[in-house]
Amino acid sequence: MKKIILIICFFMFPTSLLAEENVCDRIITGGGYQEYLDDLPSYDFNSAFHIVVGDDGSCTYGWDWWETNRALEDVMQDSFNDCEEDRKKKNIDGECRFYDINRKIVWGKPELYEELVAESSPELENSKCHGFFLENFNDYKSTNNKYFYTVESEGRCEYGMGKDADSAFNECEKFRQENNIGGKCEPFAVEDQIVWGKPELYAELTGSKFKPSEEIQKSMDEGDYDSVDVGMWQLDGIINSTDPSTLQKVIYIGKEKRNFIEARTDREDKSRLFEFKATPYVYDAYYENGKIFEILIYFENEKNKSKGKDGSLAEKYAFMIGQMPNVLLQRLDAAHIYADVLGISNASAKERIINIHPEGEGGYVFVTAIEELFIHELVHASLDKPIHGVYQAMNKKRHKNSTIKSKKLNWGDWRQAVKKDKKKYITKYAKTSIHEDLAESFTAWLALRYKDDRISDIQKVVIEKKIPNRIKYFDEQEFDMYPLVLSD
Repeated sequence: MKKIILIICFFMFPTSLLAEENVCDRIITGGGYQEYLDDLPSYDFNSAFHIVVGDDGSCTYGWDWWETNRALEDVMQDSFNDCEEDRKKKNIDGECRFYDINRKIVWGKPELYEELVAESSPELENSKCHGFFLENFNDYKSTNNKYFYTVESEGRCEYGMGKDADSAFNECEKFRQENNIGGKCEPFAVEDQIVWGKPELYAELTGSKFKPSEEIQKSMDEGDYDSVDVGMWQLDGIINSTDPSTLQKVIYIGKEKRNFIEARTDREDKSRLFEFKATPYVYDAYYENGKIFEILIYFENEKNKSKGKDGSLAEKYAFMIGQMPNVLLQRLDAAHIYADVLGISNASAKERIINIHPEGEGGYVFVTAIEELFIHELVHASLDKPIHGVYQAMNKKRHKNSTIKSKKLNWGDWRQAVKKDKKKYITKYAKTSIHEDLAESFTAWLALRYKDDRISDIQKVVIEKKIPNRIKYFDEQEFDMYPLVLSD
């Protein structure tokens, strides 16, 4: 569960630091501040200079300036980030605070500070969650997400981020509801630009004057759910590290030759799948009920492998496999982890192997969606049917796992369920094939039936409205979902 920050009160200028005299004399008179002043143009700019004073008297600073086509609050944020980065490097216990805004010293001058930022974003500056939002916004900028949403009520704060506006809004809403925070999730930033209180800028950057909450509500009011996706990415976090796992132990077997199948897009012949041989680190993961799965940790470049990294990765992903429902393990042969290879995670009923790339081919990381990636790929490996041909083991099977109960789907019944749903799909990606429809729909069904406390009310409604007959189909299968437990 995410940590909730309860901010009792926020002071921009603590009384112990309101003295008029210079702060950190070596910075103010010894070069740092003067360097900032010397670098400023003569007109048309926004600038900020931050200082942090530690409890032991140590101090450092950060600053930034930009032409006026960049908003003051963005420049202020960059200045804060610069100061924070140096503060952490020097292990200074304190908070970066404004010393100068637009060549005017605001240290110890709250009235001047308020005057200078009034035209920027007064709502944000007056927010009790101001520091919390900016700190997490800084973390967000180090990810590959493009939208950052926040909510606050009575000093309690939450946020969400995502590659699209819906995902960011849904994540924020999920945590807001989970932690009983009032208010409504609103856009804080699009990519690296703060849009808090700036509907015109939000519209310019997104091409829509409606916020995701308004877009979703508008679609729901009109009975149009097609524009609302509720799949793997939007349901990130329905299974997390706090959930139980059936994993019992992981044993290192050694480095052995194995066959691999890969999905890449950077090959000259443009082909998607190819096979190769390698010598990965081989582990056996033991689970309740006698299940044993082979986990291969592959490094394309051994220089990327630090001491013990293969073992820690094997433990990490073996634990996640144990969090998956038994039905998704019924036909699994192995998990192939490409530790340092950017690529497309994939799985197929033909090989019954899940190929996991912790980093996608674009450099993105799954973060809180990694367990949902496992759900999606395991559906392909254990419930799906081969796209072409029949099952053929990629490597010699070392473990039969005969104790696992097998469940085979009736594809005729599945197609009827899709037809009764009037060919509505839970995500746009689900429309691409019957195989992706199965994986995305199963993930949504699992969230609705087993983790409904971790999804938003809007997501529940969309799942029930878009694919009711697929939900009924899954309900009737009597899957072995252990260790998951039905929601109340």
